[in-house]
Amino acid sequence: MILFYTPFLYTIQTRLKSKAHVLSWLVIYIIPVFFCFSFFNEGDSVTTIILKGVLGILLIYNLYEVGYIYNDAETIKKEKKPTYRLSPDSLDYYEKNKYSIYSVRFVAALIISIIIFIFFKNVGFLFAAWSIIILYAIYNNIRNIFNLPIHFLLVTVRFCSLLILYSPIGFGCAFILMIFIFPVINTLERCSEKRFDLALFQNMTLCNKKDGRYKYYLALLLVSFVLLIIDTTQATVVFTMYCIYFFIYRYLLSRIIKDEF
Repeated sequence: MILFYTPFLYTIQTRLKSKAHVLSWLVIYIIPVFFCFSFFNEGDSVTTIILKGVLGILLIYNLYEVGYIYNDAETIKKEKKPTYRLSPDSLDYYEKNKYSIYSVRFVAALIISIIIFIFFKNVGFLFAAWSIIILYAIYNNIRNIFNLPIHFLLVTVRFCSLLILYSPIGFGCAFILMIFIFPVINTLERCSEKRFDLALFQNMTLCNKKDGRYKYYLALLLVSFVLLIIDTTQATVVFTMYCIYFFIYRYLLSRIIKDEF
């Protein structure tokens, strides 16, 4: 059961599943992350930028998938109506090898962390990455509305914490703006799920995964233009480019296909 030990493979097989969803993941996560790396760096070489990106994403997803695995194999035992993402054979393998699975994951994360610390001396990013374990420990042990702020923090760490690897001037502003690019809309959509029984979000236009997404990015794009007029900085320029990128992607997707990505 190699999926339990391999970063990205577990996500692909249990969360993405189809080629279309994998492509969407590349478009909304991998490409934007590396795009951000190309702008927010301290004069690093292309090789260093790529190395930072690969190591950073590897660490984030290796730890993130620990939370996925625990949720899919342990948390379901406490739920009345669990969502089964693993086959009976996979669950059986997990029960027999859970200690080796977590050991391999944590050893791999530790090795990557040591490499990042030795070569890049970036404790802030390592702190953010390892906070995933604490956040998931809380997330997987509660099943109520308090999942929502924890979900927001998890998505923020996954999408935005890689900025810390580059420690740019004006980093704080860039980090806050990046939160609006994905974590905010993702959390709004999560709030609209029936299990949380939040009528306000269920009826909100922006929570419609087909049309709401491009409308959200259109509104965000207008805000970004205002920010550019007020103060044209590296952060606001990149933020505007992100808004254009996501608006075009979400609009075209809403017009071309009916599925939700």
